[in-house]
Amino acid sequence: MLNLRFEVAGDVQLSRMLDRVSEDLSNMRPAWDRIHQNFLEGEHGTFSLEGAFGGKAKWKPLSPKYELWKEQRYPGQPILVLTGSLRASLVQSSDPDHIYEPTDAGVSIGTKIRTPNGRWNLGLLHQKGTSKMPARPPVELTAQQKNEWVSIMHDWLWVEVLPWQSQSELSPPR
Repeated sequence: MLNLRFEVAGDVQLSRMLDRVSEDLSNMRPAWDRIHQNFLEGEHGTFSLEGAFGGKAKWKPLSPKYELWKEQRYPGQPILVLTGSLRASLVQSSDPDHIYEPTDAGVSIGTKIRTPNGRWNLGLLHQKGTSKMPARPPVELTAQQKNEWVSIMHDWLWVEVLPWQSQSELSPPR
């Protein structure tokens, strides 16, 4: 049995058990690569629409005081984009602060961008919010992404793990 689980800062966004799996689960890289690409595409949509991607709610507006400060120093930048570092770390796999660490047991995808003082992970601050700032989650899977990720894993299992079984014994789950 395989548990497909996606968690952000302790919040489980996807957890699906894929049964019929008892074989060795090595070489999951093809599935992780497809999930990673889907993640990048979703993050691009999320930042382009200020959170309102794939049926998700738009991020909460900035406070009037901060909005004025930001417009004076970084004119025209959307919510969650000041210098562009956080966005780049979540939408560009080549960014030095982007995390993509596939293993046989799982995959880590995200950002390691820190606040200017280095004390906090910037993505987590926005994901959870603070006492002075509402949560504006940069990473939140859409229902479609969840379905696609489960489908990617099913496809991987059918091609890589269960090819020895005939179609009469086991049909690809959907």
